[in-house]
Amino acid sequence: MLQVVELQQKIRVVNAALEVSSPAQLAKALIPDDDTNDAQHKRKQLADSLANWCSAEPPRNPRTLEFFKLVALAAMKRMSGSVVSAPHLACCAVSEFVDLMDDKLKARVRLTGQHYELPSELIGARTARNGADWYDFATVEALTELSRAPVAQMPASERRDKLHQLESKLIGTRPPRKGDNILGVELVSLVGSGSFGEVWDGIYASTGEKRAVKIFANNKFKMHLAMRQFREGVAVLERLNRMSSRPATIVRMHDRDKSGLAFSMDFFKDGDLGNESPNQRGWAFDTRVEVFRKLCGALKFAHDVEVIHRDIKPGNILVGPNCTPVLTDFDIAVNSAEAAHLVTYVTPRYSSPQLLGGHQPSKTDDIYGLGCVLLFLLRSETPPFPIDAEVIRGLSGTYPRYLVEIISRCTAMDPVRRYKSVDQILEALQRGAMGRTPEVCAPRLSERIREAESGVFWWKTPAGFEIEMVYVEAGWFFMGNAYGERSEGPAHMRTIEQGYFIARYPITNGEFDRYCVSAGLARRDRFNAGERPQHPAVVTWDEAVDFCQWAGLSLPTEPQWEKAARGPDGATYPWGEAEPAANLCNWNGHPEYRGKSSTPVDAFPDGESRYGVRDSVGNIWQWCAERWTEDAYLRFERGEESSDRDGDGLLRVCRGSSWVHGVDKLRCSYRLGLNHSYQDAPDTGVRPVYSVTTAALLK
Repeated sequence: MLQVVELQQKIRVVNAALEVSSPAQLAKALIPDDDTNDAQHKRKQLADSLANWCSAEPPRNPRTLEFFKLVALAAMKRMSGSVVSAPHLACCAVSEFVDLMDDKLKARVRLTGQHYELPSELIGARTARNGADWYDFATVEALTELSRAPVAQMPASERRDKLHQLESKLIGTRPPRKGDNILGVELVSLVGSGSFGEVWDGIYASTGEKRAVKIFANNKFKMHLAMRQFREGVAVLERLNRMSSRPATIVRMHDRDKSGLAFSMDFFKDGDLGNESPNQRGWAFDTRVEVFRKLCGALKFAHDVEVIHRDIKPGNILVGPNCTPVLTDFDIAVNSAEAAHLVTYVTPRYSSPQLLGGHQPSKTDDIYGLGCVLLFLLRSETPPFPIDAEVIRGLSGTYPRYLVEIISRCTAMDPVRRYKSVDQILEALQRGAMGRTPEVCAPRLSERIREAESGVFWWKTPAGFEIEMVYVEAGWFFMGNAYGERSEGPAHMRTIEQGYFIARYPITNGEFDRYCVSAGLARRDRFNAGERPQHPAVVTWDEAVDFCQWAGLSLPTEPQWEKAARGPDGATYPWGEAEPAANLCNWNGHPEYRGKSSTPVDAFPDGESRYGVRDSVGNIWQWCAERWTEDAYLRFERGEESSDRDGDGLLRVCRGSSWVHGVDKLRCSYRLGLNHSYQDAPDTGVRPVYSVTTAALLK
């Protein structure tokens, strides 16, 4: 099974090819970039071929190259490190780019059914048919597999006889057409077609009511695996319909042909979400959320009886009365206990990386599709692939936080990080509908904390003075930076299971001095601390830990520190995206202080974070609990557990930068490792937290 990091690397290769703007860039993206003469020659040859073909009919059509971006990706098998199989990407090319071609280009790309005649330079694997080079987007790989399948080893005469019998049972020797009577339904018009078959609307002769009929595609009778998959899907839908508890959000089947290659179902005059988006339907926000909730209910029913749909997308969601979503198209559905032995035609933009990679089907594949559908419902746009941390960050601030968290968890690259069941999604929806996160308010974990005003709390220390605290709720947030230093990446979504209190300011010299007196420690005047009681105290990591334990608090973990500093939306700085300015923080380059000294911790109220935390960046580095490891986030994305044995035992994490350093280190995502007992650093301080974890440690 591919590791998540490998999938991410391969997806970057795909994105590189999709984002190019010239034939030369496309050729470079498709052919590995090394210094060998052979690679350079191949790149030039492909670039020249693309350039000639794209500009053959002046004026140059900029959309022509867009078509080639995905057509070329259809030949990804020729590359080292392809992400998904060629037909998946090629089907995406057909569905999204064929309609963009102008008439002159269409004339150059001969279309017969799903067979395209293309320049041989773009095709990694070709099959000769009637003397012409052709590539069948939907079936080439399936036919290749069929040649190795046991069913293909039967005598040719027997195979022909069976195919003829099936054709005769269903529709004779021709495709269905208007006026045909199938399962008592007189066909009226073709509604749509997909990878396996066609859907017709018609009139049920016995009652005069409208019904829909789905029929296995006539041109795929020689594809035994596809035929077998279609039958399996019909059987799954029939089993769901036999259950008295089947909800109205699962499409109702009326009859099926004995061959298993046709069935009739309810007809929906409003079509599906793929034909008409929520924006086009004029749906309000609440309607979209309710549609998603009902869709979750339909999938929960399927999962409860061990059915995996594997193709959750807008085109498979019919719209019933009162905007009720009805889940249909179980063509590639399987029982969860079955192996993935059947051919699968999926929709790349709504399919999990694992499904695209041909892995064993899982319920988390459907949960990934649910997250994509929710994104579609909110924006009425086809979701990007992959839905990474940058995409999630773009949603924050526009949509309610609980919906962004649902999308983030559903579409996580690693299935381990997705919801384990649809029940968990429904619970998250219910919490969001009630206007609350998992915690309604800050918990009272100790008698030593009191609330002075809304959102401001005070922690009483053994010395009698109080530390001002703010509360940060549990939940998901954006962590890291895809464009920073190596230690800041990869950017990712992280969750904090329990809310916590964090000091609003770093501990000051005055507060640390009173701690020394109370704890019986020698008072000190490091870096003129006695003359500057409101400046942040300069301490080692060991001293910071001792202070926290004395106060009944603890050092923050990196996720706790970063969420408090940048908020759940992943702002670059505590105050947002604006560049650092004189009224926001203190750094080496501040127009007044110019790296000469620290400043009072309350000197920059305009630099406050969303949670009310001040002096998060600049002025003083703040110690965190973890040992320093440069690749901490990469290991987290791989699913590796961290421990106190990781990294160098001498180095501990510092966050927030200081008055000594420049503007380049003021990002909330910036990380630094320093010696835990280094006495001469003039700019390392402490900002304690109190949480459920802290309480457990102090017992």
